[in-house]
Amino acid sequence: MRHILTISATLLLASTSFAQGDYRFILDTNQSGFTWTGDTSLGPVIPDSTNQHTISGYSYITVSNGSWALETGDILLGNMIVTPDIHAWVSGPFGINLADIDITNISFSARSLNPFNLSPGAGSFTANMETTFLSGNLTVNPLTGDTINEDLTGTSSNHQATGNLYKTANGMHYTIPLNISVSALGVGVSGSFDLIGTLVGDFVAVPPSLYCSSAPNSASSFGAQIGYWGSTSVSSNNLTLIGSSIPTNQFGIFYYGPNAIEIPFGNGYRCVGGGVHRMNVMHSGATGSYQKDLDFTSPAPHGCPEVDPGETWRFQCWFRDPPGGGSTFNLTNAVSVDFIP
Repeated sequence: MRHILTISATLLLASTSFAQGDYRFILDTNQSGFTWTGDTSLGPVIPDSTNQHTISGYSYITVSNGSWALETGDILLGNMIVTPDIHAWVSGPFGINLADIDITNISFSARSLNPFNLSPGAGSFTANMETTFLSGNLTVNPLTGDTINEDLTGTSSNHQATGNLYKTANGMHYTIPLNISVSALGVGVSGSFDLIGTLVGDFVAVPPSLYCSSAPNSASSFGAQIGYWGSTSVSSNNLTLIGSSIPTNQFGIFYYGPNAIEIPFGNGYRCVGGGVHRMNVMHSGATGSYQKDLDFTSPAPHGCPEVDPGETWRFQCWFRDPPGGGSTFNLTNAVSVDFIP
């Protein structure tokens, strides 16, 4: 362990190179929804009650950063559930009801057919979208003739949409117009429905989480603690690691790795595994603390991985503690960080 402390490896965690991650956006049901219009060979379709339908669920979006925070995007498949069901009737001469129409158990996915570029700042984009029914049952009960039943599962519709995808204070937000067409109602009755609305979704970043044990040291019976302040956004470049309740005037390092573990090590516990990478040596001074400002703007040194959006890394602090006896070194607990663009 003395060997580790005598090597100073200045760690610049990430660069401005192109990197991407997949993020789960939750739909805002207060803003996501549609109204519809329809027509059939029997006559126009009239809503039976409400024509305001909300959409709940989620979608996955691949977001890439480059020369600015969000540079490209790609909307992947998700699961979006419609409420309430669609109930309508077909208006004939003199307002006669020629058929009852019901579309129930509606869910669909929406994806972009190709990755799209995002403008700096506002994050505007134009994408070729495909919507596909994951479930849906269409029933047409005409005034005369047999009832028509159609399973809409797998029915797809394409349209071009212009929306926005941009960073927020604690994650990302997207808005995109929705346009779904349903046609071919069945034998004997032809027609179509057009669903026009908006999808609004948010990704909220998970805050860093502390884990693992911290053993007593010569400065604190509660053990040394790791902390942080700032943002988990790589492009914001303002995340700081804090080590406190450290013995005074002792050398130590922060290090990071991909795995969360907890095994006895020295006078404490090693909480980070899977191949670890150390940062530069620090001195606790009279305050018994360390502070490390992470830098995501320059290339990582040879042998050290970059920290990119979409990745999870664990951080821990190791420090010398000769007055503590035993192995003469100890560790803080650890923090797990999910990084975003």
